[in-house]
Amino acid sequence: MNQAQIQRDLAIDRVEAGAPNDWIERAVYVIRQLTRERVFITTDEVWERMDAPPEPRAMGAAMRRAQREGIIRPSDQVRNSNRPACHARPIRIWIAT
Repeated sequence: MNQAQIQRDLAIDRVEAGAPNDWIERAVYVIRQLTRERVFITTDEVWERMDAPPEPRAMGAAMRRAQREGIIRPSDQVRNSNRPACHARPIRIWIAT
């Protein structure tokens, strides 16, 4: 793991520690539901079914928790986000496991 990846993981850890645990748990539940409906998901689909957390970066913590729980795995593909707040930036496509 390189320094950039280490810093990314530390930042996600800080966000997860500050985010409401019940919000992350609900997001992981939504991720699990989505993976029962389709093979590929993005955070856009999760956001459609969630209320906004106090810290928007909490979605990264939720996705990482879902990955650790074996619900999803990252693909090497991206697509542009549909969320106006994201300004069509590329977002990762996740694969249901």
